[in-house]
This record gives sequence, structure tokens and C-alpha cells, in this order.
Amino acid sequence: MVAISLRHVLLFAAISYAKVFAEEEETDEYPIEVEEPYDELLEEANVQVHGAPNAMSLNLLMPVNTHRILKTSEFDSAHTPVHYKPLFPFKLVSVSWSESPIFEIPVPEEEQGKEEKTEETETKSEEDGEEAEGADEAAPAILHADLQNKFIDEVVVFRNCFDTAVSVNVDGKQIYFTATGNEAEDFEEVEADEYEKFMNKIAKTFTIDISETDLKSECLVAEDDKVYDLSWYSIHAAPCYLADKVLFKGNPLWEATDKKEHFAGCSVINDGDDRLIALSIRNGPENRQIYFYGVDGALREIDNDEMVTHYEAFKEKEQAERERYEAEEKARLEAEKDAEKEEEENKEGAEEDEEEEEEVAEEEEITADIEE
Repeated sequence: MVAISLRHVLLFAAISYAKVFAEEEETDEYPIEVEEPYDELLEEANVQVHGAPNAMSLNLLMPVNTHRILKTSEFDSAHTPVHYKPLFPFKLVSVSWSESPIFEIPVPEEEQGKEEKTEETETKSEEDGEEAEGADEAAPAILHADLQNKFIDEVVVFRNCFDTAVSVNVDGKQIYFTATGNEAEDFEEVEADEYEKFMNKIAKTFTIDISETDLKSECLVAEDDKVYDLSWYSIHAAPCYLADKVLFKGNPLWEATDKKEHFAGCSVINDGDDRLIALSIRNGPENRQIYFYGVDGALREIDNDEMVTHYEAFKEKEQAERERYEAEEKARLEAEKDAEKEEEENKEGAEEDEEEEEEVAEEEEITADIEE
């Protein structure tokens, strides 16, 4: 058994998942044509290069070059999809997750541009060897040969942590992808109705009910314990998990008033119907705690002083329960010891009686022999 400590209530572990979809970074004005100095400047600014102007790629895990691709989100909220649109005269042909393609349109060589073809020719021999070695490991792009000679008009991404929905618009045709993991191979092409259901599923994840620890998300981790008559559990959220509304058994507990605030974790101590809850709220790199106390349906927010008062009361009850348990355990051990001692004495007495009976029988046998 592990005793409750104040640290359990006040501290919350952060899961060390890599934070994806980094904030967009503005870049200086760059020439349209891809040149070596341009590539170097982009790499220094941690902005993706996107490739040839007539055959660009979009990496969903890197900031975009805002002079090539327009990135927008309604209300700048996690609840709304992120839109990516190539700016004129640039043309987009592929979408990837890190270095692994998700969707790609086959582009004829003449559309790639003379400069890109020259560079490709120079590096082809080196890349062929690397591609041969990693062919079995790389996730294949989903190719649409029927869309050849067309280009991507818009990419829409809606996600909460590892649950990601991607819609690609090519010349008016929508192509849908969903994923529940953090790898490119987790993406699969789906029909429109399945995509819509997945979007609704993601929308529900922005609200979390912390009354249960049976979590069905790779972005959440729960642990629990029981100390005598008190039970305790905690829930920790990955940094990419952006829930901004918290319930307890369906009843509202907390809702963000700042779009940058999100649920980071919680600790809950149960004493019968009484509950003490510490809620951790993330706001960028900062965390703050909010405390609640009461019974189901009547939980109220309390300040730090009242939290400490209730916590100390829990500790006193825990100590009393510990002393009672230890006294009962001591009495049980003493009773077992007395019982063992009594059993041993009874066993020794029985052995002595048996020896006496054997001696009497032997004497009687000797006497009988003499008389004969």
C-alpha cells in the first residue's frame, strides 16, 4: 500500500510526447525560385522548403513558408479545422506526416521545372541506394493516378493530439484520411460518411469527464491506488491533448475562458461520497491548480487554504485508519502466535499421553508373561 501524500495532489506528471503542429513562424521575403541561399535561410528558420514551385509538398508537422502556403484557422481555436492553401502561382501535389507521404499526385517530369530536374539528376544515384535500403520501412503514399496533371487546392486538418482527420481537395474532389496514431502509416483513406463520424468523435474529445479512469485514448494515462478506506487516482494528459472543458459524472466542473488554456491532469481523493479534486490547467508553458470539494453533483471550487484543511482531515483519517489497521494486525498476529503455542502444547501433551499408554501396555504385557 502507498500512503497519500500532498505531492500526489499538487504535482502532475507531464507525458513526454513530442509536441506536433508547431506554431506557424513568419519568414522574411524570399524569391519564388528555389535557390540554395533560400533553402539555407528556411532551414535556419525551421520552416519547410516545400520543394519545387510547381510540385510542392506540405509537411503537417512543420511550420509553413507563409509566402507559399496560407495557413488559417477560424477563431484560432483548437475546435476548428486548420486550412492550408497554396498561394498563386505555386502548386501543391503532396501531403506528408514528417518525412512519410500521406497523399501524392503523380506529377509528369515536365511539370517539375528544369531546375528541379537538374538537381534530381545530380542526386539520383545517391538517393537510389538510400531508397532501396528504406523501401520496406517507409510508409507508401496513397497515389491517385486519376488526378494526374491536377493540383491540390486545399488541405484541411482537424485533430486533437493523435486523433487526426485530413481532407484533401483536388479540383473539387474531396479525398479523406483518418489516423489514431502518431505515425504516417496510421493514416488510411476513408469514405465521406466515415470521415464525418471521425470528425464528430474528435469534437467530443475536447470535453473530458474525469470521474472515470477507463480511458480510451493514447493521449491520456491514468493510475489509481487505495489506502485503507480512502481511494485515490490521477489522470495525466499529453501536451498535444487540448481538452478545454472538464466534467465530473456529467456535471460541469471547469471550462476554459482563455483559448490557450487546456486540461493538463487531475488528482482525486475519495472518502465515501466526499471528494477532494485538484485540477491542473495548462496555459502554454505555465500550469496552475484549481481545487474542488464536495459530493457528486455538488462539487464547489475552494481556495488553497480550504484545500489544505480538507487534505489534513484526510491525512488524520488515514492516520487513524493506519493505527486501527496496525492494532488489528498486531492483535491478529498475537492471536495466531497464541494459537500456535496452544497447538504446540496440546501436541506435546498428546505425545506424553501416548507414551504413558504405551508404557502401561508394555508393563501389562510383561506382567501377563510372568503369570503364565
